Amino acid sequence: MEQGLPELDDLQSRLYYTFSNPSLLIQALTHSSYANEHNKRHNQRLEFLGDSVLQLIVSDFLFIRYPDMNEGELTKLRSELVSMKTLSEVANGLDIGKSLLIGSGEEKSGGRTRDSNMGCALEAIIGAIYLDSGFEAARKAVLALLEEEISSVSCQNFKGKLQELCLKQKLAPDYRVMAQSGPSHKKMFTVELNVGGVFCLGTGKSKKSAEQIAARQMLELLEYDQNWRRI
Repeated sequence: MEQGLPELDDLQSRLYYTFSNPSLLIQALTHSSYANEHNKRHNQRLEFLGDSVLQLIVSDFLFIRYPDMNEGELTKLRSELVSMKTLSEVANGLDIGKSLLIGSGEEKSGGRTRDSNMGCALEAIIGAIYLDSGFEAARKAVLALLEEEISSVSCQNFKGKLQELCLKQKLAPDYRVMAQSGPSHKKMFTVELNVGGVFCLGTGKSKKSAEQIAARQMLELLEYDQNWRRI
């Protein structure tokens, strides 16, 4: 185990995967700043591999799940699922930052919580899982890690539908995070949504899912609002 690297058992349990070769996980968690200071291998090659594996897994999943979707619709869903924003949220939920190996300068500048470092580390971990056990193991881990996000985009895009309705009324949905609860690796978010003075709340394991739930509830409220009947 690298000096300064916390015990990884808890992280592996949150990853839904246990490494046969733990050195791959250590490399996946090694930022280039640490590698340069300590003459170690950094995670950028694993990040490159993990990005490709992730794209294929998500593409395959969406292709099978939605046989009637066209290329543009599938591309849009995939882009949302593999975006750095989504990956960094998942990585933060896994508390990956605590286990990152970063250099002293990167540490001082807040690199342990930087979204780009979080997302890239998650991609590197996916690449490491692929090398450790192959595509099927990586597929199972990715689909488990992205379960909440897949659920959010797999059902109807409530935020998108609400946005379309609001444009017709020349209104803008206002989403605000009102509360966060739970440990860093198992947070719950509560989001308040305001549309023209109509309010509702949504709670989920990520800000994105909480917003989708709030949007769904808002659509249900507005369905019975006389002011919206003309839409």
